[in-house]
Parts: sequence; C-alpha cells; structure tokens
Amino acid sequence: MPRLGPGGQPEWRIALVPASQAEVHDTWHTTGLCGTGSNDYSIDGVLVQPGHTFALDELQREGTLYRWPGFFITNSLGIPLGVAADALDTAMGILDRKILMPERIPARDEARVRAAIARAHAMVGSARSYAYDTLGGFWSVLESGDQPGFAARAALAGCYVHTVTTCRDAVQLLVETVGTAAIQRGSSLERNLRDLITMGQHLVAQVKMREWAGGLWFGQPAPLPVI
Repeated sequence: MPRLGPGGQPEWRIALVPASQAEVHDTWHTTGLCGTGSNDYSIDGVLVQPGHTFALDELQREGTLYRWPGFFITNSLGIPLGVAADALDTAMGILDRKILMPERIPARDEARVRAAIARAHAMVGSARSYAYDTLGGFWSVLESGDQPGFAARAALAGCYVHTVTTCRDAVQLLVETVGTAAIQRGSSLERNLRDLITMGQHLVAQVKMREWAGGLWFGQPAPLPVI
C-alpha cells in the first residue's frame, strides 16, 4: 500500500533512473507542440534506491528559486506568452501588406481589422502583466522567508489557466482576422494556434486547475502538492 501523507493522500516521489532502463513508446502524434516529443515510457523490473528518489516538497538547494516546489511549472507561462507575441508580430506583418477583397482597400484601414489588432494586443499584454504581477508577489513572499498562503497560491494557480486561455483566444482572433493566409501550410500563425490549443489540454490550463484555484481562495488545500 502507498505511504499516506498528512492529508491522507498517497505520497508523491520522483524516481531517477538511467534512460537506458526505460522503454520509450512513440505515442506523441499530436496536432500541436509536436517538437516537445512528450512520448509515453515504461520501466519494468527496475529497483530504484531511496537515494535516487525525492519528493517535490523536499528542499534540495538553498535560494528563493528552490523554496517552492511548484516553480518547475511556473516557467510554462513563458510558452503561451511567447507564442502569442510571435503571432501578433506575424499578423501585423501580414495585415500591413494585405489588400481586402472585394473592397480593394488596405486591411490596415479596415475598422474591423484595427479593432481586432487592438483587442489582441490588450489581451496578450494584460495576460503578460498579470503573470508578472502574480509571480512578483509570490517571489516577494518567498524572498522574505515566509511560505505562500492560500491567497498567493490561488492567484498563481488561476494565473496558469488565465494566461494559456487568454493567449489562445487572442491568437484565434488574429487567425480569424488575417483570413486564409493564416491557414496555409507553413504559416506560423496556423502553428501558433495549434500549439496553444494543444497546451490548453494540459492540466495547467484546464477548468480543473481553475476549480482548485477557487478552492484555495476559500482556504481549501489543493490535491496537488505543487499548487
């Protein structure tokens, strides 16, 4: 039977083994984020020594960066923000040169296009600012030597979902505004959207994470030790 922690949940431990002892299964055939190569793997009959395991909440190093076990998830916020920023640059470049048909006017002079670009910039910018603000506050708590309370953890958990979904919606808006040029093979806009749709299937962007964030706002612990 698994060892149970103070909250009655099974303890989580990470086991480190040589890659040669794992069998990788070629299962990552996705519409987006193809380059991550997030295949399944299996390990059979391998004995892992206790010294080659660790729990996420065990402090391994000194310093602010290592005081919160969930920081290994936090860097994922850079992915949707970076993808959305690239999509904005690409869409601006296309629309600056595009002539709308049948009106035969520059796309940049169309009110609908201007409004969409303004909205997309605001969506991505606000998501970026919220991420920086939330992480900055979280970092300050850790740097002071305190442990983040429920409110700080709730804000960070909700920030994950908000960043991914807001950036995805902004890129969807850009794709719709650009039109057929965005769905051509090789178009970075088309790839941007697929990547963010795929990332939206990850736990950090699902409604479940938002529900856990809501529970934290009410002072209820989350089932994962990293939020």
